[in-house]
Amino acid sequence: MKTDKETIITTIYVIIDTLCQKTLPVPSQKQKLNDAQVVTIAICSALFFNNNHDKALTWLHAAGYFPQMLSLSRFNRRIHRLKDFVEYSFESISELFLTKKLYIQDSMPLPICKRARASRNKKVKGRKFYGYCAAKEEKFFGFRLHLIVDTDGIPVSLAILPGANHDITPMHEITFPLPMDSTVIGDKAYNCQFTEQSLAEFGITLMPVRRKNMKKQWSLFQENLIIRPNRKQIETTFSILTEIMGLDRIKARTQKGFFIKVYAAVIALIFHITTKKNYAA
Repeated sequence: MKTDKETIITTIYVIIDTLCQKTLPVPSQKQKLNDAQVVTIAICSALFFNNNHDKALTWLHAAGYFPQMLSLSRFNRRIHRLKDFVEYSFESISELFLTKKLYIQDSMPLPICKRARASRNKKVKGRKFYGYCAAKEEKFFGFRLHLIVDTDGIPVSLAILPGANHDITPMHEITFPLPMDSTVIGDKAYNCQFTEQSLAEFGITLMPVRRKNMKKQWSLFQENLIIRPNRKQIETTFSILTEIMGLDRIKARTQKGFFIKVYAAVIALIFHITTKKNYAA
């Protein structure tokens, strides 16, 4: 049985509205759309329209979900003011899924523009935004999304850093929300003895895929029953983020708008996976 758009949109709105009532002040003037509706549109834009706000506004209005609708420019101003709340929404929703002991971490490029146009880009400047994606064997200009997911592919923690930063850079920051005694699986880029030891002091076990020439190797049990069966899950997550949410081709005029679309896409991914899982059951 497949879930319909109305159920997903209603679910998103109810959850976001609950968070709004707990955290945001009541507006002094009557608004055409409340804050929960504005954030819901941003998430639906990522989930159904490849992060295209214009298409989302047009379709949601025509379909009758929002009889009163904002113009694109007005919507952009409203959602920009809600950037911190969008990030808070992800932290609050993802916290519900911090119930497991095994997680997977990896990173993916978030290009802002083609490298040939980097010198003319106004959102960000500097060599720290010139990155390299080893998996695709290609260079890019922009940010890098560092993501931790559970064994179902649901995002539970993220960090967005300039593209030149190594995968190890945000390890302490991104693993902070994880429960004690958690294990984090990573690829070969996460092999760092110092990082493994420092995370162990906080109750986090970092378990990257070992290189063949390394002295310290994982046991056959750890390799065959923990790392290999779960390592590919995050690749599926990245495929959804790029193919459905359009995270590898975000169009935004400002850096703040860029970040909003990234967070909205990751929140949309949570609803995509959970609703699909629930209806499959």
